[in-house]
Amino acid sequence: MMERQADRQTFAARHVAFTGRLASMSRRAATEMVERRGGKVSLSVNRRTDLLVVGREGWPLRPDGRLTRKLHRAKHLQRQKISLEIIAEEQFLQRLDLNSLNEGIRRSCSIAELTELLGLPRSRIEAWHRAGLLSPVERREGIPYFDFQQVTAIRSLHRLVADGVPPGRLERSLNQLRKWLKAEIPNFDLLPSLRPEGKRFLFRTNCGQLVETTGQLRFEFEEEPEISTLPYSSRMGSNATFEEASQLEQEGKLPEAAARYRQLLLDDGLDAEVCFNLANVLQAMHETQAAIERYHEAVTLDPDLTDAWNNLGNLLAETGELPGACVAYRRAVDVEPDYADAHYGLADVLEMLGQWDAAQGHWQSYLRLVQDGPWAQYARERLSSYSA
Repeated sequence: MMERQADRQTFAARHVAFTGRLASMSRRAATEMVERRGGKVSLSVNRRTDLLVVGREGWPLRPDGRLTRKLHRAKHLQRQKISLEIIAEEQFLQRLDLNSLNEGIRRSCSIAELTELLGLPRSRIEAWHRAGLLSPVERREGIPYFDFQQVTAIRSLHRLVADGVPPGRLERSLNQLRKWLKAEIPNFDLLPSLRPEGKRFLFRTNCGQLVETTGQLRFEFEEEPEISTLPYSSRMGSNATFEEASQLEQEGKLPEAAARYRQLLLDDGLDAEVCFNLANVLQAMHETQAAIERYHEAVTLDPDLTDAWNNLGNLLAETGELPGACVAYRRAVDVEPDYADAHYGLADVLEMLGQWDAAQGHWQSYLRLVQDGPWAQYARERLSSYSA
């Protein structure tokens, strides 16, 4: 009983987000495990997020070869000194401290358990094992056991074989790939990034490049009907454009940054993070109405993006749209009750609207979170005025 109670406290009061596909379990199962241990799972990464778990399957890339926006967002918040931790799926499982099948997953499983988990015939998994495409992490009384990372490899094997790839050719290509990489990398790390092209394979590197197993770089503007790809500029260029825009923004080159963010929206369509960054740049350029529109787009795409709600409230307050500012600030503190700046802005606007009692509560909330500095002093002065 004590052990079960300790399990519930693993993620006590922590907000957890996931990016990428988990190899070990479904997203729903992971959510249930976090919630049983006192945590809360959010769909987006924001200032309240304590932990971002990066799924092992396909990590650290999207299927199209780009880093996920949640990773970009998490890195941005870390640069702002927000306490947010990014961990791999392996570390997440260690913190779960799974010890029984009742938790829905085991650290390692037998071929029999894999067949049930993946819905594949035992003979096929055994054949891949004999061919050297799968390597057990341990043996117990002669029975091979495989860890969760190899679930990804098995799924990839199943996909490749379904596409008509002979296992022998696959093994030769993996050996060729290891020689080019000059490293003894296990199959479960290589297989998820392989894509068939006729009788050859293409490999997606961690930086998003597409190469042949010999190491020959493949430029993605070539026509490759056998492979499901996005155009070169969309697949690899958008990630570079996002990084370039962020760097230009940090350097104060605002018109150039805005142009890059707009190009991203044209190339990839609406994206909450891109809209938010563009709005910040437009606000810094004093293009207020354009910034307001972009903040509206950002919160429509991601209603939990508290920074966008707060910044939207600031601009609406500046332009005299006080009821709208109230709505934006309230949304920020609803999503993130400890968002000090939003409490401050809301209290200020409520005073301007003559809602003194409501304003007093938010001044108090601000001082609970921020005790020092000129803004805290101003909040104390406002509270003192109520009793004067």
